[in-house]
Amino acid sequence: MSERSVRDVVLSSRVRLARNFADIPFPAAMGSEDGETAQSVAANALAHTPQGRQYTLLRMQDLPAADRWTLAERHLISRELAAAGASMAALLKQDEHVCIMLNEEDHVRIHALLPGNALDKAAALAFEADDAIGDSVWYAFDGEFGFLTSNPANVGTGMRVSALLHLPALTRAGAIGDIVRETANLGLALRPLYVEDGKAQAELYLLHNQVALGLSEQDLLDSMNALIEKIVEHERTGRELLLMRDDTALEDQLMRSLGILRYARKLSLGEWLHRWSDVRLAVQAGMLHMPLDALDDLLSTAQAAHLEKRAGRPLSPSEQDEARAQLVRELLGAYYKP
Repeated sequence: MSERSVRDVVLSSRVRLARNFADIPFPAAMGSEDGETAQSVAANALAHTPQGRQYTLLRMQDLPAADRWTLAERHLISRELAAAGASMAALLKQDEHVCIMLNEEDHVRIHALLPGNALDKAAALAFEADDAIGDSVWYAFDGEFGFLTSNPANVGTGMRVSALLHLPALTRAGAIGDIVRETANLGLALRPLYVEDGKAQAELYLLHNQVALGLSEQDLLDSMNALIEKIVEHERTGRELLLMRDDTALEDQLMRSLGILRYARKLSLGEWLHRWSDVRLAVQAGMLHMPLDALDDLLSTAQAAHLEKRAGRPLSPSEQDEARAQLVRELLGAYYKP
């Protein structure tokens, strides 16, 4: 199943590798000097490779807060790294498909992120960065257990594989619980990306492995790809049933969300995520015509740090709601004229 063929369901694919240096205390136990050493070791190891010039070292404490949090909203770094603890940094590739977090939970966390269903390609990028650093350093590794990590769940391959899925039909049919149980039986997990009041927002879910021990990297990729293909089939069947059951009622609901987004003067993040899911479903159903990429980009750019960076100043919650509504109106206005 190709990357483009499932973009209606699979927004992005991510592969993360956790590594630690053998001769430096793990982040939870290291002092500031150890942190600086770990940061230098990783940066220098990468700098002495042909691909090193493609990366920029970003020291979290040197970055403005808005820059750190926009990286987090784009899922390039974690919220923990954005909080800018001592000696935390990131090596960001120019194309932003790879980001290497330094001194977060582990000394090195390599993230490869690609649009669509592209786990194998993301894994290749992550392994390329891993080899570039690992060829000149000693990683903490045990012959029996594999790579040693701060979180026991990552011991083994140190690999976390995930895919971001838009599942409006399965959510509305109440079938998500069945999918969650099935993924758990396979040693995987499905959880909402955004949660408010205990409910999934935007009908977006992250599918990922729970443990890294006992499976090879390829076995994990194969099991994830097989499950993604199965979930895509269930979701598409669910969408067909939604349209067959009462297409006029569904179209009315989705078009109402489009109307609200086109003319709203204030949008809370929760309402925006709800309406976003409706509009994306309408595009997928052929009721509306606009690029999914443009709509998906708004998941990041309509969040608080992006809005503040765009405004050039801090914004109150009310001002954020106004700025979000304006941004969404501008995008939709390019495709749907009054």
